[in-house]
Amino acid sequence: TATPQISDTRMLLFYVVLASIGTTALGLDCTPPTDEDCAGIVDSDQLHPWPCNCHRYWQCVEGKMTGKDCVPISLVFDPLAEVCVYEHQAPPGICVDSPPTTTPGPTTRPPPTTTEKPTTTPKPTTTARPTTATPRNCWACPTCTCDNPPSMDNFFLPYPGDCHKYYECIYEGTDSECPWSSVGYTCDDWVFNPNQASCVSPEISDIEC
Repeated sequence: TATPQISDTRMLLFYVVLASIGTTALGLDCTPPTDEDCAGIVDSDQLHPWPCNCHRYWQCVEGKMTGKDCVPISLVFDPLAEVCVYEHQAPPGICVDSPPTTTPGPTTRPPPTTTEKPTTTPKPTTTARPTTATPRNCWACPTCTCDNPPSMDNFFLPYPGDCHKYYECIYEGTDSECPWSSVGYTCDDWVFNPNQASCVSPEISDIEC
């Protein structure tokens, strides 16, 4: 069973700061894993997050998919460290079970008004030009793409050209226009360390900005 493991005080600070920044990205694929995900794998020490359940994870054991819960169940599985941690120590956006929905408020129509129509000479009719829909922008920046696609163990990537930012790859299988998209986050005055997938203090980082 995966239990909380914190290597030192700095790593705790990294995740606390990381959990306090950015926004929650929408677009989740809640398809549960199956034995097909373990095809060709006899045993693996690698732990994977359970889709849409941040308190559960899975791994391949003897070629079969085996799901496990965090103990106690109140803990959250951190896919970066592959352990169960307290929720405030997990990266942002981990414990989102489903996209939030908003209910539109009631609309009221103003009472109709009647105005006498002036007599005017009819204008010549013109044929409207066909309109073309502008394609959606799927990426947080032009080079913030998610090729190959990325694995769940490497979905936080450095923001090109800015060491204080990073972006996350999001997959939504039902979105035909943007099945893969990215969402950007900021570390503010700290810098993003791609080796730890977290924001770190510039005083202890060897990242050159």
